[in-house]
Amino acid sequence: MKNNELMSVSVRGLLSNQTVAKLVSIAKNINIKGYSGKTKSALVELIYPRITDRTFLEDLFLICDHRSWEYILTSSTDSSPTQVPNSVLSPCEALAELCLLQCTKGDSCSFIVMPAEIKEVFAQFSADGYMERKAKADLLDRYALAVTHLYGLIRQDEFVSIFNAQNSVKTDVDEMFSVLIQHVQSDAPYGFWDDYLTHSLFEENEYKDTEDLLSALTGKQRFIPERNLLLQYADPNFIERSPASNRFMRFFCDKMSCSERIAADITSEFSFACQVDASIGKALSLLDTYDLRLTKDRAKELIPLLVDLSNHTRKWSNCGFTPEEIHQQKIRSSSVRQGRKIGRNEPCPCGSGKKYKKCCGF
Repeated sequence: MKNNELMSVSVRGLLSNQTVAKLVSIAKNINIKGYSGKTKSALVELIYPRITDRTFLEDLFLICDHRSWEYILTSSTDSSPTQVPNSVLSPCEALAELCLLQCTKGDSCSFIVMPAEIKEVFAQFSADGYMERKAKADLLDRYALAVTHLYGLIRQDEFVSIFNAQNSVKTDVDEMFSVLIQHVQSDAPYGFWDDYLTHSLFEENEYKDTEDLLSALTGKQRFIPERNLLLQYADPNFIERSPASNRFMRFFCDKMSCSERIAADITSEFSFACQVDASIGKALSLLDTYDLRLTKDRAKELIPLLVDLSNHTRKWSNCGFTPEEIHQQKIRSSSVRQGRKIGRNEPCPCGSGKKYKKCCGF
């Protein structure tokens, strides 16, 4: 299709190109009633006002994935098709299913075109503060992804406290809930349970494991990383690199002949298994996905590496601290209780990371 043909698309034209069955599916998806028995042209006239309605579009784009949002935003002003990496194409394809974008898919990247009617609405968005509301909603979503990945669950008021401490824009529990519940209804990998924001993993057994985790957290201090590090946890595959994770990854490259990418994926999956305190047997079963089999000798090499990885992984049951960090805290606490004289050049037992002479011994 030629470039000028691509850029002349309209919502009405895209709807007219759909089959009756597809138009009925669109009507169902956007909760329009009275579609039964209608002709194709009648279905187009029924659907068109709804999907070009500004309020409908505001709510729909508010929960659009922040990674694809920048491309959608670019397409609202582009005079040519907007190139989009296939890795973030899924939300664009969902919008194309509703005839709100035209999407042409390629092998590694795709192209999207925004219909003229939707561009007109976007022009209004820029004038009335919608973009600021969208940016805040995206930030709340990223924090929800990050904290549920790092902690498993967190009280809603504590989530708000962390968000407000790290950002100039502020929120409260009511606003946070009203924004995030829309993402939950759109299958976000987190949810709400009682007064908590939780990882979707708890849904698998109807939140029965939440009580066990809350019991394990009793009396424990929470690890709160600085903002940039915390937001990296919004990526479900993110792990903090450490000598232990690097050794674990090298084992699969050097001893199991895996590529760097496959070894990194395996390390990410094992790290998450450690994070949720999965058993060694359950963790090792992850290798079945990659069709990898361990000999007895290879298993003897891997198990100590797995234990080391676990000791340096941030765990839900430790409020985000690693077992090694907990161990070091106990050593420092024991040293202080026993009254041992601390050397001026030793790490300060308060855990600041500074030398004693430049911290509490100043």
